[in-house]
Amino acid sequence: MTELERLMAEQKRIQDRIKELKKVSLVNGRARLGLEHYATTKKDEWYISIDRILDVPPCVGRDMKRYSIIRANDKEDAINHIDEIIQDLQGLKEKYLAQKGE
Repeated sequence: MTELERLMAEQKRIQDRIKELKKVSLVNGRARLGLEHYATTKKDEWYISIDRILDVPPCVGRDMKRYSIIRANDKEDAINHIDEIIQDLQGLKEKYLAQKGE
């Protein structure tokens, strides 16, 4: 490996690391916390989204598979709504099961 190739490989590694450190989104399974940046005077928004479980062909775009469930101007506000969503989903399941058992 020449010195130029070595330096270019090191440069790529450094650039990848910088990109990783600048990244503001967090992902866990199908859930994502991210920042929607607007190039206008509109305030940036934090969002929490989930990848939908869809039986769709692979040609369907990424946006068709993701659904934003929380949007807020502040990261902490977005995070604070997670427990509320979990409770609502659990309550919905309980209502369905109670109705099904009638």
